[in-house]
Amino acid sequence: MRVVCPFVPGFLHPLTSAALGLFAPQAEHVDVSANPSAYWRLLRRLWGEGVGWVNVEHDIEIRSDTIPQFEVCDRPWCVAPYNGGGIGQPGDPLLYESLGCARFSADLLGAVPDLMDRVGGHTDTLASKDWRRLDTLVAHHLRTAGVDCHVQAPVAHHHVYGGRCACGGTH
Repeated sequence: MRVVCPFVPGFLHPLTSAALGLFAPQAEHVDVSANPSAYWRLLRRLWGEGVGWVNVEHDIEIRSDTIPQFEVCDRPWCVAPYNGGGIGQPGDPLLYESLGCARFSADLLGAVPDLMDRVGGHTDTLASKDWRRLDTLVAHHLRTAGVDCHVQAPVAHHHVYGGRCACGGTH
């Protein structure tokens, strides 16, 4: 299965790298730091290629069963949720319908071929195609197209909010 890791230099977490090395050594690392729309451009290119893939962002630590779960699932859009800004506290709501660890099937890409153009056409206070809206816009446009998100087992998120890691650990 194709695995793509969009990253920004200096922000690729060591636990992300280690997990990808163990569980998805074929992962393609793609630098999306050129400008705020570089991530959208990557997703648009991947979507246009028509080959399904698993997206693993630079601060996500996959588990040994993450890729195998995606491989056997027959649903078109799957997400492995993770902790958000609640800093791994008990009851911290998980982020669903995100891009952090998501699988998009080839069937989905063929069924909604213009999805990334729809996403890229959205404007608000941010520039069109800005990385900060991609997850919510992808989810919105997939739901609008009648595609529901299938949730897999959670993964770890190593984004630092307010000096603390979202996973709740210290490293």
